Amino acid sequence: MPPQTLDARAGAEGLTATQLAEQYALQAIDRDGYHPVLAAELSMQHSVPKTSWEYTVRKALTPRPHHPTPRPTGGQP
Repeated sequence: MPPQTLDARAGAEGLTATQLAEQYALQAIDRDGYHPVLAAELSMQHSVPKTSWEYTVRKALTPRPHHPTPRPTGGQP
């Protein structure tokens, strides 16, 4: 199966290689779910060292800080 391509643009700015790899890892996790050999599979598919994918998958699975919607401080709701 040929590798899937990703859009390397986020809005008007391009993505770094790390951001693009993380995006790909997140898409693979969303599609197939996380499993212990995911980094090895991505490494084989894309000819990138397994250790790089291990880092990328760990980073993709790390919870992001939540930025709640600001609450109105005055006036009517």
